[in-house]
Amino acid sequence: AIKPTNAAYDFKLVDASDDIIFYSDTGNKKIGIGTSTPAGVMEVTKEQGYPQLAISSYTSSAWQGGYLWFRRASGTKSSPTDVTNGFALGHNDFWAYSGSAYVRAGLFGAFVDGAPSGDGVGITYKWTSSQNGNLMQLKNNGNLGIGINNPVHHLVVSGTGDQVMKVESDDENAELH
Repeated sequence: AIKPTNAAYDFKLVDASDDIIFYSDTGNKKIGIGTSTPAGVMEVTKEQGYPQLAISSYTSSAWQGGYLWFRRASGTKSSPTDVTNGFALGHNDFWAYSGSAYVRAGLFGAFVDGAPSGDGVGITYKWTSSQNGNLMQLKNNGNLGIGINNPVHHLVVSGTGDQVMKVESDDENAELH
């Protein structure tokens, strides 16, 4: 059933048990799916089980799969301007409840790497942990750093202790080149 709420133009869609299916908070420009108190512009909540967000595509074209699109500009929507080096283009944050509050556990993100041009924008991917800092970084130039920011070689592994990197194989004739 669709039910108007007290706020002008807000509404909610509920099931037979009066549980929220969809909630529109027009005053704050927020949408809730499974919640009437969305924390962000849109929140998907499920009390029990897995809250899944599915993006499906049914096509025979190789390039028309489901995708999530992140766009970033400076300025305003009506007058966008260039992004600059280091700007976050989009990221997924992972949070865990610590008994009294949600705390950030880590993130995976894409960041502008260099100055944008007509040919596109360079990108750096970062995987971080709130406890261990930068875990891995893949730069626009193909350099991969594990445990280090701004790797200057194709592969840079940095750590502490007596064993920073270990390569194993069950094959006694295996070689590392």
